[in-house]
Formats: sequence, C-alpha cells, structure tokens
Amino acid sequence: MTLIPLSHGRCSLLIRLIGITFLSLGLSLPVAAQSLSDLLAIALKDEPTYQGTVAELRAAQARNRQMIGAFLPQITASVNTNANQRGYLTRDLNVLEQKDRYNSHSWQVNLSQPLWRYSAIADKEQANALVGKAKFELAAAEQMLFSKVVEAWLDILMARDQHDFTLRQEQAAQQQLAIMERGSVLGVHGLPQREEAYSKYLQSQAETQMALADIEIKRAALEQLTGALKSLNLPTLRDNLQLPPLEASSLPDWLNTIIVHNPDIEAARKARDAAREDVSKQGAGFIPTVDLIGNYTQNSQAVGGFPGQNGYDITQSYVGLQANWALFNGGSQFAKVQEAKALLEKAEYALENTRRTVMNNSKQAWYSGLVSQAKIRASQQEMIATNIALTAARQGTQSGLKSELDILQAQQQRYAAQRDLAKGYYQQLIAMIKLKTLAGTVTHQDIAMIDGLFIDDAQESGQ
Repeated sequence: MTLIPLSHGRCSLLIRLIGITFLSLGLSLPVAAQSLSDLLAIALKDEPTYQGTVAELRAAQARNRQMIGAFLPQITASVNTNANQRGYLTRDLNVLEQKDRYNSHSWQVNLSQPLWRYSAIADKEQANALVGKAKFELAAAEQMLFSKVVEAWLDILMARDQHDFTLRQEQAAQQQLAIMERGSVLGVHGLPQREEAYSKYLQSQAETQMALADIEIKRAALEQLTGALKSLNLPTLRDNLQLPPLEASSLPDWLNTIIVHNPDIEAARKARDAAREDVSKQGAGFIPTVDLIGNYTQNSQAVGGFPGQNGYDITQSYVGLQANWALFNGGSQFAKVQEAKALLEKAEYALENTRRTVMNNSKQAWYSGLVSQAKIRASQQEMIATNIALTAARQGTQSGLKSELDILQAQQQRYAAQRDLAKGYYQQLIAMIKLKTLAGTVTHQDIAMIDGLFIDDAQESGQ
C-alpha cells in the first residue's frame, strides 16, 4: 500500500478535527450521560417559564381562598386609653376656673355577617374560573415543555449527524486532493483539476465549521430549557426502527380529540368564564347588600362630664340588620359594567383565536409527519441503492473499471442516505410529540419510548 505523506497543515487538520469532535459532543467526559428522560426531569425542575406557571397556580388558589372570607363573619376589636386634661370656666366671673386630670378608656367588639352580597358570589365564581384557567395553563406549559425538550434534543442529534457527514466530506475531499496531487506528479491530472480539488477541500472545511457551530447553537437552545449541562451524551438510532404510522388515527380523529382536550383551549375557555363572572360582579354594584351586624362597647371615665361629677362605666350592645344600596355614584358603576362586557367580548375572540391556532398547528404537525414518513421510505430505498453502488464501486476497482474517486463518491452518497434516514425518523418523532402535545396526552411513558429507540454508543462498545 502506498503511503501519501501529509504536510504539517494536514496533520494539524486531523488533530483539530478529532479534538473538536470529542470536545463539542462531550463524549470524552467520564460522567454519566443524560437520557432524554433525565433532561426532561431537569427541565421540569429548573425551566423558568414552567416554574412561573406553577407559581401562578398557587397564586390563583390563594386568591380563591381569599374569596371564601367574603361569606364568613368579620370580627374586629379595638381598645383605647387616654390621659385627659380639662379646664372648666363659667361665665360667672366670681367662679374660678376648675381643672381636671383624669383617665378614660374604652373597648369594643364589632361583628358583621354578610347575608346577601351578590358581588361576593360572582367573585367566588370568578376565582374558581381563574383557578381552572391556571390549572389548564400549567397542563399546557407541561405539555409544551415536553415537546420543546424533545424537539431541542432531536435538533442536536440532527446537527450532530450533519457534523459527522461534513467531517466525512472533508476527509473525502482531503483524499481526493491527495489523489489529484499524486496524479499531478505523475502527469495524469493537470493544475486545474488540482485547484478544483483544493477549492472543494476548503469548502468542506467551511461546512464542517458551520456544522460544528450549529451543534453549539442547538445545545444552547436545549440549555435554555435545562440550564447549563456539564456533559451531554448523543446516542444513535437503533437499526431497523418501526415507528407507528400517523395514519393509525385519521386527521379528523386527531382534530376531534384536540378540540376537546387541548389545554390551551381549555384555559382560554376558563378565561372567558372568568370574564363573564366579572360582568356579573360589576352588575352587582346596582344590587343592595344585607348584613347582620352586632356591637358590644364599654366606656370608662374617671370623672363625670362636669367638674364634681363622679366617674362612670357605660356598657352598650346591639344586634341588627343593615342594608346598603348605591343609588347614584356618578355613572362609574355603569362604566365598569360596560368595561367588563368589552373584556368578555375580547375573551370570546381570544378563545376563537386559540381554537384556530391549535387547529392550524395540529394540521401542520399531521402533514409534517406524513412528509417525514415519505422521507423515511425514500431514504430506506436510497440506502439499498447506495449499498449496491458502493459494492459495485469496490468490485470495479479490483477489476480496473472503477477508481478510488468512484469509491469516495459512493461512500458519500451512502453517508448522505444514512443522515437523511435518521433525519426522517427525528422529524416523525417531533411531529408525533407535537400532535400528542396539542391533544394534551404526552406522558413520561412517551419520553421513555423515545429513549428506547436509541442506543448509547459508549455503553455498547463497553459491553
């Protein structure tokens, strides 16, 4: 076998390619690699948007508990004590001014029990609707987080596959350049062919750098969901995968399920209900309120109301009914009702917009899945064709009918078919998860199923 000497630049190229491959993918780090399930667990714990939705649910539940207080007795107590100084001067000039210094104190307890407050009833119904809205928003955020983590992870795998492909292209371009240089020395190839090979080699280097940058960009998108990752294992797909076809359920079946169970639609529906209750609450400003009230008061004073009088203790109590009715408030309450009605109309439109958006996203995910399935079938056939072409190229080289360039081209076509086949699987998984996300049915079992489609190269080689 003839050995082609490598220049200093080519040696440094090999070292650089090996280094960036292992450093960028984190495969050299001796730490336990994360599965997709591990990444999802990290995201559920640390992702800010999701955690903010969790906090919003707690806040809505706390507001709901506040509304219960409007139906319960309100009891207040007050106590005071005063040091008093009083001067008493009559209009009789023969009587001298008299002065007193004394203490007075009092305490009282007030009770108010609402008997009829329609606004409190509307407040409670509105709070219930807002709790329901927050629950559905949390469900939607969880489903969306599942989908985002899956898509970000698969995007990295697609970028990794593209990087591997460009590395092989660069290596093939380097081999082709070496062949042209050797042919140039032997007089078989001319200078234009060598320069063209050198140009393709430089272009392949640029594409490798672009692919490497894309890996880092995709990893940054994943870390936006999980936070910084010390290491990230990128497994490979198992051979002979069989994903369930989307046609197992028709598009109308999917849409019927999604329109009923989509958490975003349910949240918008609860927001509409809360806006409707706000109309009732503002309208309650025109309705009288009735309360049961009670009071117990005790006043004590060391001296009487006039000099020379004895001090006293007064005890007073009462129980009664109190009705309040706002007869006129300058039209502000009427304006509040009109505002609430306008916000209800806005909530109706928001619900319809959410419904249409979800339907559009569902159709996009469905048809993307169908396209991915077609790509998978085409790539599977391309794998068969490229394997035959590579075998023929190798056999042709032995018989002298093919050259090393033919083998390189056949290998590159096979690598491209492998990359496209894996990309088709990734895109079908993304479409499937998006559909289940829109239906609100993604579970940890789905994530475990996706994990099962991959194999850890490092673990496999260790076994």
